[in-house]
Amino acid sequence: MKPIRFAIAGLLVAVGGVAHAQQSSTIPVTSTFVEVEWKRIDPIVQTRHYTAEPERIPNAAPVTLPMPTGVPTTLPAVRTMAEPGKIAATPAPVPVAAQASEGSCPAIVAACCQPCGPQGRMWFEGEYLLWWAKGASSPPLASFSPAGTPIEQAGVLGTPGATTTFGNQRLNNGLQMGFQTRAGIWLDDCHKWGLEGGFMLLGGDSTNNVAGSPTGATIVSRPFFNALSGQPDAQLVSFPGVLNGTVSVNSQISQIWGYDVLGRKQLCCIADDCADACGTSGRFNNYRRWDLLVGYRHYDFSDEINITENLFPQDPAVVPGTQIIVQDQFRARTRFDGIVLGIAGERTYNRLYLQGAIKLNVGQVTREVSIYGQTTVNVPGEGQSIEPGGLLALNSNIGTYRDTDWTVIPETQLRVGYRITQRMTAYAGYNLIVWPKVARAAEQIDPAVNTNLIPPVIDNSGPARPAFFGPTSTLWIQGVSLGVNLQF
Repeated sequence: MKPIRFAIAGLLVAVGGVAHAQQSSTIPVTSTFVEVEWKRIDPIVQTRHYTAEPERIPNAAPVTLPMPTGVPTTLPAVRTMAEPGKIAATPAPVPVAAQASEGSCPAIVAACCQPCGPQGRMWFEGEYLLWWAKGASSPPLASFSPAGTPIEQAGVLGTPGATTTFGNQRLNNGLQMGFQTRAGIWLDDCHKWGLEGGFMLLGGDSTNNVAGSPTGATIVSRPFFNALSGQPDAQLVSFPGVLNGTVSVNSQISQIWGYDVLGRKQLCCIADDCADACGTSGRFNNYRRWDLLVGYRHYDFSDEINITENLFPQDPAVVPGTQIIVQDQFRARTRFDGIVLGIAGERTYNRLYLQGAIKLNVGQVTREVSIYGQTTVNVPGEGQSIEPGGLLALNSNIGTYRDTDWTVIPETQLRVGYRITQRMTAYAGYNLIVWPKVARAAEQIDPAVNTNLIPPVIDNSGPARPAFFGPTSTLWIQGVSLGVNLQF
């Protein structure tokens, strides 16, 4: 009986030694063997468990082995030694990334493969805009003189009592309402590359002023600088007993609109904690993120000013009911096409949302200015006559003018929001756009006039004034917005 028992025990010890040699030399090896005893009375095999004392193996020199290729992402479970009568438990698999970093945040983010930043694969934004645009400078366009003023001084600025009723100020700097939309999509699962586009439209601003009297009770004129005499002068609109009439000045920003297509590249994104980054905390994901923006931008701005006189001469030598309509019209349009370079940043903390962006738009501006003037005379029983030219738009400057230039348009954006849910945020924002080298309609008016060129033209001698000089100025657009961001 004993030889059999010792033989089996020796065999188990030998197998345990081989297995132990594959492990670290400092780890003790515990061997378990079975004593088998044969009894003549009962053939049933009985087992008893013994645990040998730990056996120490001398330290061996460390050996560095090459890392095999194709290492699995999850290490196999390590089976532990069971107590008598119990089944050894198998621990759950542990991700390699988490083991390698000992539970550090970057390793867990890599293991759960959750993107850092906004939720969802796509997003959409809609905003209601309340913006202001810088007004355009204009020369004096209508003037008033008190009763009793001599006709040769009526409305002439610089003479006693003459004042400006309209013009000599900035036009169209009122509130404009509009909307802005944006939509985008992440091109990869990690939210490092994205593509987005946006559209913006402002409804414009308009002002209309009327001066004069259909009965000629007030003294109203249109002031200008006489290029022949070199002195201030004026054209009558209304004067008691001489001329009944009115002058209307309509100034408006027709539209401001634009669109862009941008690529978005993540520069840096830091989650406040690992559970937030992996989406396992059940709370709002809190993060700080910076993105690079590169793309294409288009802006379009246009405005105009229309001046119309409606006159009824009271001179007995004129056919009663004769009507004279004098029109001056100035229109300007500026377009921008170029590339966008910018930086955008976001910060979230629980339900608080902060966002900001700075962009530089570098490209070409195309300007187009149209100047039109016309005088129409309706004589009862004799018909109608139309001649080109009004007062500030004459043959010397009537036409359409185009030119191009290069410019840089900086813009900034700030937002403060409240995260209603993980995928819905309401926010208020502020935007500022500074656009140099813009043509404004009112600024195309030349107040100097060669009176020989006023219809009907008899002698066109003298300087070619008014003239087109093509001045430009810087247009700034700023305002607040209310919007919502949705993520899908």
